[in-house]
Amino acid sequence: MGQISSSRLKGIGILTDKGVQIGQLRDLIIDEGNGKVLALSAKLTKGVTLQGLQKDEGGNPLIPFSAVLAMRDYIVVNERALAIQMAKVPQALPAQPAAAAPPPKPAEGQPQEQPK
Repeated sequence: MGQISSSRLKGIGILTDKGVQIGQLRDLIIDEGNGKVLALSAKLTKGVTLQGLQKDEGGNPLIPFSAVLAMRDYIVVNERALAIQMAKVPQALPAQPAAAAPPPKPAEGQPQEQPK
C-alpha cells in the first residue's frame, strides 16, 4: 500500500472483497508504540451487523487492520478474514454448569471397569 492522508479517509466506504457494503470509516486505531494501524472503527450501514468484533468507546465495531486488502476510493476488507475474527471472540459462559453425562455403557462382551 502507498501513502494516504488520514483526512482523506474519514467517511470513506468500507466494502468486502465480495462487494458487500459494510459502512463508513469513523476512525483509525493506532499503536502508540510502533505507529502501526491496528483496527478501523466503522459506522455500519443500516441492516449490517458484525457480531463478535470488539467495539470502540462509541460502540462502533473495530475491524482488524489485518483484514484490509486495499485502501483507495474505498477500503476493501477480506470477508473471510473478517468472519474468522468474528468467530474468535469467546462465547459467553453458561450461567450454570451442565449436568455431567452418565458414563457410556460398555458394549456386550467388554469387561466393565471397576470403581476405585
